[in-house]
Amino acid sequence: MTIFAVTYHYVADSAEKRQEALEVHRQFLAEQASSGALLAGGPYGPEEEEEGALLIWKADSKLDVLEVVERDPFALEGLIGECTVRAWNITRGGFAQ
Repeated sequence: MTIFAVTYHYVADSAEKRQEALEVHRQFLAEQASSGALLAGGPYGPEEEEEGALLIWKADSKLDVLEVVERDPFALEGLIGECTVRAWNITRGGFAQ
């Protein structure tokens, strides 16, 4: 399995719609965490210029991650303007293999 760093960059002026979809989005992520696929995740801090999130996934391939991310309620509602998925070779810390 490979570790992937996924970044979400939210659509501008989408805070209200994200709030409306937040509970189902969190439920989706909780299910992914329970399955062992999502290792960590959360939104950027309030001091960041751009609203978005960082998620750490474990999967067999980038395509597998993209298929899951496409089912995120935030994605289904059109709230993610840009998503990047990068394989991450961790050499230190809790996720190091």
